[in-house]
Amino acid sequence: MGKSLKGKELGKGISQRKDGLYQARFTNRFGKRQVIYDKAYNGIQKKMREALHTDEMEINVVTNMILDEWFMQWINTCKKNCRNNTKDTYTRHYKRVQKELERV
Repeated sequence: MGKSLKGKELGKGISQRKDGLYQARFTNRFGKRQVIYDKAYNGIQKKMREALHTDEMEINVVTNMILDEWFMQWINTCKKNCRNNTKDTYTRHYKRVQKELERV
C-alpha cells in the first residue's frame, strides 16, 4: 500500500512521488512490470483499472512456438487462478489430443 505525501493510504500499487505526481505499478500477464503516471489521484485510479482490464482482455501473441511450449505458457499465464484439479483436467485433455495429433 502506497502513501501520499500527507501520509494517506492510496491503495495497492499506487504511490505519490516527491514531485506530486502519482504513479501506479502492476505486473502484466507476462510477468513484466508496468508503470503508469498521472497528476491526479482519480486519474491514476482510472488509468490503473483500464490498464489491468486491457491486460486481462488482450490476446497472448507469441510467435515461433511449438504446441507443447504454448500449452505450458497458457496453463501458467492464463489459468493461474484455476484450481489444481481444473489444471489437471486440462492437462489430461491436452495429452489425449496430443496423442491424436502424433498419429496424423
